[in-house]
Amino acid sequence: MTEQEKYFVIRPIFGEYNLDKNDFPIIKKESVSFDEINNLKIVNYQNRNNKKLKSTNKSLLTMFCYDDILNRIWNNPLKDIVSFQKFKFITTPDFSIYPKMNSNDIKHNVYMNRWLGVTYQTLGLKVFPTIQWGDESTYGYCFSAVEKESIVVISTLGCKKDINTFLNGFNEMKKIIEPKIIIVYGDMIKGMSGKFINFKYEEAFIKKNQNEQISLWNNNGIFEISEKGEIKWEAEELLLT
Repeated sequence: MTEQEKYFVIRPIFGEYNLDKNDFPIIKKESVSFDEINNLKIVNYQNRNNKKLKSTNKSLLTMFCYDDILNRIWNNPLKDIVSFQKFKFITTPDFSIYPKMNSNDIKHNVYMNRWLGVTYQTLGLKVFPTIQWGDESTYGYCFSAVEKESIVVISTLGCKKDINTFLNGFNEMKKIIEPKIIIVYGDMIKGMSGKFINFKYEEAFIKKNQNEQISLWNNNGIFEISEKGEIKWEAEELLLT
């Protein structure tokens, strides 16, 4: 038995799935209607059980947290399934990846991301993969095991320290995955093009000591940025065809 086969015995995936060239389980693209995705709302993992939350059936649950929190999800992947089922969509956990990170750690973090995504899909949840990357040496892992034309989620938090590395990876991600829509968590960065939904960092959290609800904030829907930087709001018939 190979090391990979041993791993699948220790950490099996239930249901039907395919593996990519890296032996990562492939997250399937979700079939999504315009009404489901337009004016989507956002909740972060740490606020999913907050009593201030109202209806979550039009919401996306994101998992942008520190790795120590995300590792708890990995170590007990079925613990939160009931709370996840309250949401229209969920993302995969945003395990850390950055330039100069050990390649074995990168591969493992991407594997955990994809394994959890496929497991959630097997359990009937609608999953948008979170995509992250470092420099060009990470592309072979970071953009794998996601079906073409998927709706993907990325974060721009912290990327302003090295915008060129971010944009190079962003453009490579677009070439490889060809995402139908890119959900951006954080500020939009000049030079990005494609079809987007954008959430600011604050929109995923509840303000402390206030009654104002931030976590189910309405965003402005789907928009497109051309390579020339021109912005237009999309009509329904152009979106999901």
